[in-house]
Amino acid sequence: MYKVSRFLYPLIKLFGPSLSIKSTELALAIFKVGLNGGDREIFENRDIFEIARS
Repeated sequence: MYKVSRFLYPLIKLFGPSLSIKSTELALAIFKVGLNGGDREIFENRDIFEIARS
């Protein structure tokens, strides 16, 4: 499955950040929420993307 997802990632990324997020962006968002808390329990990709970019 990993090989398939690596192959499809460039195609999925064309649809924008609402469908894909890099593992480094995910890690940064998790770190920020861990330090500062979050306003919800479940974060969607667009929320994670915004947290990582802020």
